[in-house]
Amino acid sequence: MSLSSAQTIMDELINSKDIFRTIEQVSENDEVGNFLVYAKIVSVESNGNWWYFSCKKCPKKVNAVGGKFYCEKCDNLDTQGNMRYKIQVRVVDQTGNAVFLLWDRDSAELIGKTSLELKSEMENQDIDAPEMPKDFEYLADQNILFKLQVKTNQNHGFNKIYTVMKLVLSLEDEVSTPLKLTGKIVISQDGLRDSTSKRKLMDEFSSTTEKN
Repeated sequence: MSLSSAQTIMDELINSKDIFRTIEQVSENDEVGNFLVYAKIVSVESNGNWWYFSCKKCPKKVNAVGGKFYCEKCDNLDTQGNMRYKIQVRVVDQTGNAVFLLWDRDSAELIGKTSLELKSEMENQDIDAPEMPKDFEYLADQNILFKLQVKTNQNHGFNKIYTVMKLVLSLEDEVSTPLKLTGKIVISQDGLRDSTSKRKLMDEFSSTTEKN
């Protein structure tokens, strides 16, 4: 990790107004807003629906109309669409598990290639695109600090899926990690915004990056 990257993460944590939550707190509390959740990816649950065609002007999904692609938001009809990731992953922490939705930017960052590149590789190997790509295996066991968006009424009913707005920090393993949250960051039942948990988080990250 470069010094500039470390400073960017520090700035993100210092300036963040988002509350740290566990998976249990997010799923059981009737709260809306943006939350920071530290969890590990254990599996991919998108089945064959891991990509979609979006509008060329915005990330919204397009509809096929007469051999072309129509975006309702932009009222735009085009001969082509942009291929984007849309991956559902199962994550766990010490309190429970949930399904998080990763969009194109974050998925590409974790996998290391665009959805178009991955689909092209699969086609060259005569693998049907609906199949689960082997590259998705790299997602498992990654420890990540997620920034989630929880909307009104999202915690009601079954099949809750939480949208990931951003990957604040990706930790590939627990040995060389620049930030070890497990057992160090204690999140109260009320959550913490700018006090103990955030301070410990920044102190741990700062001391580790200085050693590196």
